[in-house]
Amino acid sequence: MSAATDRNSAMRSVRSANGVPVRSVKVDGGNGQLLVAYGDDVQLQVRQRWFAESATPPTPVTTDALEKVRDLRLPNPGVSWLERASAAKLLFESTWRQSGSELEFSVRISNPGTEPAALCLEQNISGLPLRGMCFAPSLRADYDLKQSGAAFAYRGAPCLSKGLPGGVLSIPMVSFYERERDLGFTVAAHIEAPTPGFSCEAGTEQVTLQRRLRVSPGNSVTLRHFVIRHEGCWRPGLRWVRDAYPDYFMASAATVEATHGCFVYTNTTDVALCDELAQQGVKNPAEALAASGFAPLQAVQLDEQLGSAERDKLLRAVRQPAALDVFALAEALQKTEQVVVVQWLQQWSYDLNAMKLAGKLRYHPGEEAVIKKLVEPIAPLNLARLQSYLQGAKREARHTLNPKLFLESLLFSYRQLMVA
Repeated sequence: MSAATDRNSAMRSVRSANGVPVRSVKVDGGNGQLLVAYGDDVQLQVRQRWFAESATPPTPVTTDALEKVRDLRLPNPGVSWLERASAAKLLFESTWRQSGSELEFSVRISNPGTEPAALCLEQNISGLPLRGMCFAPSLRADYDLKQSGAAFAYRGAPCLSKGLPGGVLSIPMVSFYERERDLGFTVAAHIEAPTPGFSCEAGTEQVTLQRRLRVSPGNSVTLRHFVIRHEGCWRPGLRWVRDAYPDYFMASAATVEATHGCFVYTNTTDVALCDELAQQGVKNPAEALAASGFAPLQAVQLDEQLGSAERDKLLRAVRQPAALDVFALAEALQKTEQVVVVQWLQQWSYDLNAMKLAGKLRYHPGEEAVIKKLVEPIAPLNLARLQSYLQGAKREARHTLNPKLFLESLLFSYRQLMVA
């Protein structure tokens, strides 16, 4: 996937083998329960609630009655609603959309208050096939749910129950399937950098899913995950994740590529990987890997951008924010796709934060001295605000009517936050 293409737009649906699509998605405005019906009368029910994790133990977030419940038609059918947590000063805008056998959940959390919010979203999903097997990319692969439940966690999120089989996930996904019924479902997080915490526990009647995130004051964060129906096997679920996020998977040999349902993790600093990328025509393998966030497939496509005049102009300018000529740089970059410019700034911002907080770099290893000096006088809060601002700017970049005006606003905000 190219840097110019947002991952969201590159995702491809993998329809179930038995071709059973979602028939309807509805929400009960009284109790907030989501009802999902499929063409063969299989049904799912989803209940969700929020917890504030700033307190010990976490406390439930009380929300008002659902507002603005709407049936959606385009681009895909679904339902959306709004919840207010008046006491906590938070706003939750939830959406479920269907596409064939795929369900996509997203929620935008806005924090207009003055204090950061550490939140946990919990969803209880009933109707999944929990009398068979469970697959998770963890210490083991298959778990027999007829013998016991299972609990998994990703990115340091806590397991929901101690003592159950399971453990740490290498990919934020879990599949549930019953071979006898030829019925399977996969629950998978939207993979981004970084992916918010993901915990999943299978019980006898329902699956409990938890997502964890922080929302800084005056900002919004969008959280996404998927529920995909497929046949009674784990392979379609893993295939969906692989096809949806190809940057994170790379088959290193023909024998591996031919292995059905196999996924591969490679040591991205390995000399052999750099040699392999060089054989594919990548001129600067180590730099391309760093610029791609160590996603090998994307490194191949990013190699052409590393020496581009536009990227070099941007990086030279952002090294000296006080002297940044917003209008001249916006003029020079206006023919470059706005999403690409925002992504370059996001990578730069990530390294500013990483250097300030941990003394390490990810995307610009050759700029250590420059970045270290640059972040010395900058407050950590300003760097966090910059990262949050760029997240919103990337969404806007896909719908700009005036590219030059968008770039001027983007660069002005960068300069303002870096010299404040």
